[in-house]
Amino acid sequence: MADNDRSNLLSQFMAVTGCSSEELAKNFLDACSYNLEMAINMFLEGGDEARPQGPSTGSEEVVRAPIPHKQETLVEQEVLTFGFRGKPRKRAATSVFDTFRDFQAETRLQEAEVKRNGSANGCSSVESPSKRKTLEDLFRPPFDLMHRGTFQSARDAGVALNKWLLVNVQDAAEFTCQTLNRDVWSNSAVKAIVREHFIFWQVYISSEEGGRYKTFYPVTKYPYVSIIDPVTGESLTVWHSLDAVTFCDLTSTFLENHIGGPLPGAGEGPQKRRKMEAIVDADEETQFKAAIKASLVESQSKVESDSESEIESFSDDSKDVANLPPVPVETSSKSDLEKPELKVDDKSWEDYLGSPEDPKSRLVIRFPEPLNSREQLVVPCSSTFMLVLRFMESKGFHPKSYELRTSFPIRVLSPDDRSKTLKEMGLFPQETVFVNAKD
Repeated sequence: MADNDRSNLLSQFMAVTGCSSEELAKNFLDACSYNLEMAINMFLEGGDEARPQGPSTGSEEVVRAPIPHKQETLVEQEVLTFGFRGKPRKRAATSVFDTFRDFQAETRLQEAEVKRNGSANGCSSVESPSKRKTLEDLFRPPFDLMHRGTFQSARDAGVALNKWLLVNVQDAAEFTCQTLNRDVWSNSAVKAIVREHFIFWQVYISSEEGGRYKTFYPVTKYPYVSIIDPVTGESLTVWHSLDAVTFCDLTSTFLENHIGGPLPGAGEGPQKRRKMEAIVDADEETQFKAAIKASLVESQSKVESDSESEIESFSDDSKDVANLPPVPVETSSKSDLEKPELKVDDKSWEDYLGSPEDPKSRLVIRFPEPLNSREQLVVPCSSTFMLVLRFMESKGFHPKSYELRTSFPIRVLSPDDRSKTLKEMGLFPQETVFVNAKD
């Protein structure tokens, strides 16, 4: 900048600001690189306090540059997950065909599916173009068949719908596991069978749910397909080599041998099932009264039916009664009815109750034919195991002919442990016990 221009700016600055010191005015202009407007504003805002310490010796400005704006995250999401849940979230399992996946195409397909499901009339005037089969299309998991949830929720769904639980454990490193998606689960006949009779649950062995499943069920070979009883949790069969035809044959044989589904009382109407659920949810005293009342009604109806059958048999043979020798038929039937195991109103099991102040054990006892029912006991955990044996005997199932089993894990409860408490027997806080006939 020329000296004349600087002199003009200096005189203008002094005239506007009223500064009497030429040196001070020059310092302000030097600090602002002879920007007249900036120098005037600086002088008016700061006055003597804004006086520069001296002229700059170079081209660098005296005013420090402002601190740059920053935007950062104080706590990472993984840290939050670890802090609240106790352990970091696992990554999703990597599949052998993830390399070929087109995530943009998957997003478009999902959006189209949502639009199709959300349309009011379900019709479209424009026909969707046929999709080209890619590798990820061929090996895509059967999302239309799969149960979305945990193993326990799949079991609950099987119990609610009276369907068997079909489990497929996948290993991302095994290509034979992925061929099930391509050759078996995509088959229309297989889909029809699975939808009608099974709750299908597919899981990767490397996932958290897969690891939990492996702790209870041995998974030693792949492919792994198993049928689980959703009520007891028992693995009924395991298959390792499958194609569509073999699967249809094996499942047909299985269904022929297990008619009626996993629930023996599934034929009962919804009204009766709701009544049973209401009784289970009632308090302890109501449950005891309902169980005793049901047992008495069933015993009375059974005795009446036996008496009627005896009367009918005597009436049919009344013509020949005079010629027959006396046979103690009535006496033998009475003795059968008076056996200890048929006295269903026996309350001797209450003598083995523990202290009412102790925590409660909730036991669900499932009885086989002819009773074919489920009873619930809510008793102190300090009660002895003899209580369960006596209760079983009061229902007509003597420990000499029947045994008690738990399903998960499977174990037989020995009558020799009758003096142990329910807590010591592992029947606390809740357990399902099955009464089975001894082999």
